Parts: sequence; C-alpha cells; structure tokens
Amino acid sequence: MYRFLILLICLGGAVTAHAQSSLTYPEVEATTYRLYQGEQWDSLVLVGESALEAGFDFYYLYLRLGIAAFWEEEYLLAQRYLRAALDKNQGSDIARDYLYGTYLRLGQYGPAAVLYKRSGEALQALYPKPGRRPLDYFHLEVGLKPSSNPELAGTMQYAQVGLGHRLGGRVQLYQAYSYMTQQGSWGNFTQHQYYLGGSVYLGKGWSFMPAGQYIGLEGALSGSEVVSVSETTNRINLPPPMPRTRYDTLRLTLSQTATGNFSDQGGIAYLGLERQWGRWQVQAYGSAYLNRHQEAGVEAVAYLWETISHNVPGPDFYHSRDSASYHVLDQDSSYWQAQGGLSLTFTPRTRRDQLSLGLDLHLPWREGKARPSVSPRISWQASPRLRLLGSYYYGQVAQVIEQQGLILQNTTDVMNHRGLIMGQLSITPQVRASAIYMLEQRTAELSGQPYFLHGLFTGLTFIL
Repeated sequence: MYRFLILLICLGGAVTAHAQSSLTYPEVEATTYRLYQGEQWDSLVLVGESALEAGFDFYYLYLRLGIAAFWEEEYLLAQRYLRAALDKNQGSDIARDYLYGTYLRLGQYGPAAVLYKRSGEALQALYPKPGRRPLDYFHLEVGLKPSSNPELAGTMQYAQVGLGHRLGGRVQLYQAYSYMTQQGSWGNFTQHQYYLGGSVYLGKGWSFMPAGQYIGLEGALSGSEVVSVSETTNRINLPPPMPRTRYDTLRLTLSQTATGNFSDQGGIAYLGLERQWGRWQVQAYGSAYLNRHQEAGVEAVAYLWETISHNVPGPDFYHSRDSASYHVLDQDSSYWQAQGGLSLTFTPRTRRDQLSLGLDLHLPWREGKARPSVSPRISWQASPRLRLLGSYYYGQVAQVIEQQGLILQNTTDVMNHRGLIMGQLSITPQVRASAIYMLEQRTAELSGQPYFLHGLFTGLTFIL
C-alpha cells in the first residue's frame, strides 16, 4: 500500500521531467495491473492517465484504461483508449470486445457494424450482430415561447413526436412531425412540419447525412400595426394687435391593416458529410429551400394628420384629418434560398474528456445576397448521466432555415441573437430527459421594433 501511494504521488506530478525520470515501467505495469485485478476502476483511471501524462505508452496501459472507463460508464473516454489499444495490438480480442460494447452504448452502430464484420468468431459468438431495428426509439418534445411584446408576437406553442429507426448497422433514420402555432402582429398562423433524415456510415470515420422536410404554414391576416410616426414643429411670432408666439406641431401617423388568409408550402433538401479525426469532428453541409407563398385578402394603409397649435400666451387648438387607401391582396409567388455551412467540434484533453467545444458557420444565400452567421457551442459532461450544453447564435438574418424542430426559424422577423442552454439526463439506460431554455432577440419586419422570445422546452426519449 505504501508503495502504491508513493507511485500515485509521483504519477500525479509526472508532468515534470524529474518525476518522469523517477518512474519505471515495472512500477506502472504492476500498479495498474493490481488495480485492474481488484476492479478499482476509478483509481485505475486516475493512475493510468497520470502515467500517460508522464510519457508511458504501451498496450496494456491503454487496454486497462479503456476497460476501467467502460465500467465507469465513461464511454467516450473508453472509446479513445480502446482504439489506442487496438492500434498497438490489432489482434487483441478483449480490446475489440470492449470497443464493440462501447460503440453500442454510444449508439454508434456504423463503427460497431464494421468492427463486427472484421472480428473473429469469438466476438460474433459473444455479441449479436447490430442488425435492423424497425423501431429503435421514441421521442416526445413540447414547449412554449412567450414574447416580451405580445402586440408584435404572441406565445408560440410547439410539440414534436419523433421515431428513430435502425436499418442495419450502418444506416440510421429519424422522422418527426412538428406542430407550431403563434399569434403575431401579422395575424395568427399554424405550422405543420415533417422531417426525415438519416446517417449512413461509410467507414474510416466518414458519414453521409441526407435529409428532407416539408413545411406547411397557414394563417389568417388580421393584424394592425403602426408603421411610422413623423412629427415637425414650427415657431411663428404673431404681430400686434395680439402679439404672441405660436408653436404649430404637425404629426403624421401611418398604419397598416390587413385581413384575409395566407399560406406557405415549402420543402428543404439537405446533404451533409462528416469526418472524425481523433479529437476533431468536421461536418460540411448544403441545403436548398423552395417555398410557394399565397395571399388573399384586403390591405389598408391609413394616414392620420394632426395639427396642434400652442399659443404663448393663449389657448391651444387641435385639428386632425385622415384618409386611407385600399388594395386587394392576391399574391401567388415562389422564392428559394440556399445555405451552406461548416461545423467544427473539438474535444480538448481534460479530465475524462468531459469538455467539447464547437463552432458552426452558416452562409444563407437568397436573391443574390449572402449573410453569414456564426454559432459557438460548448458541451460539458457533468457526470456519467448528466450532460450540459450551451450555444450562442449571431446572424441578423431572416428566413434562416435550420434542420428541424424547435430551432427552426422561418418567419420574416429578423433574428439578431439566440442563446440556448440544455441539460440532458439519463434517468435509466432506456429513458432520457432533456430541458431547454432559449432566449431570442428579434426585430419586427414592419415596424423595426425589437422584442424578445423566451423558450421553455422539455423532452423525453424512450429507447425501445
């Protein structure tokens, strides 16, 4: 025991050359083997990672670290160490067995299928082949997004029901139906959305991700909004016999009212390609959105002129007049938008690889205009069962088409900023829960007034 404590202290400070020179291979081998035999997984991870930092690099060290991380339910960490063990000994059945189990627990069925195909009879006799599961999991998500200014945008209500499918080891699909409804200054609308996306594992860290979705939006035009107010004041000095100063204020108020119905029918095609290099994950994608917009109704533009005369000394006078113009809304038009992007994720070397950093770059292109936006991300594995995520989106764009679900932004109000915080909790191996808070700062399309949306969402995933 005394020898183990001395070794642990030396390993803990092994980042220095002096500590590194004080350790020997037999000491590291004997201590990690003793912890492995005693199934002291947490201590084994601590000692083993300190040995790696000290410069030790051999097969059994990676193997024991990977197995310890597996039983500690640190599957991302186990994956890295077991891969390193296989790189040093490609004939290791035990490293292959544990890596296969790690892939299954991470839901990485593509790499699991490749490993299974290349494995020997021992692994194939021990584990089932990662075959088809017509119904792999069920997902339910609901939420509200109230507004800081109900006159500009009301509370959005949202729900999604999704199903996951596994079509063999390399192909996974997810389909979902989403429903939204919201009252805005332009009227009330409801949206129905169907999403179908997949992932095809190509091997050697490459994955191909096609997706498509239908978006149907319809509503009633019943909004009234003040578009602009302009005001000027003139000073007039009146001569005798009633000398006084008069201030004439002229105010023009322009408001817009629309009644009728509108609808949008659109579709999105999406293609992505992903590659994993060690601690890096890179994804490039492109999407195209085609939409048909129809309107039928009446639009009125009202003008109100007001004159206020303030006499010093003397009484005040007020005069006003108004007028309005009308035109029939009968619009049937189509428009398109393309978008490309790049997503980078990096897992720095931290305690048990708990931290990952990401950056998403979006480039929407519509009618000859490109408006880039950026979104940094951070993910923290707070415990084996709890993961926390945060992201920030800056773009100052309208009609940004994202993949699917609650983050879909398809109104004509400009979104300037979006912050998101998410917690994911594994209640049991078969049940996972999520909670999301989202804050958006937008600008109304017609009036240019800013407002905020506060999103509160919760979800449950049942693995079948």
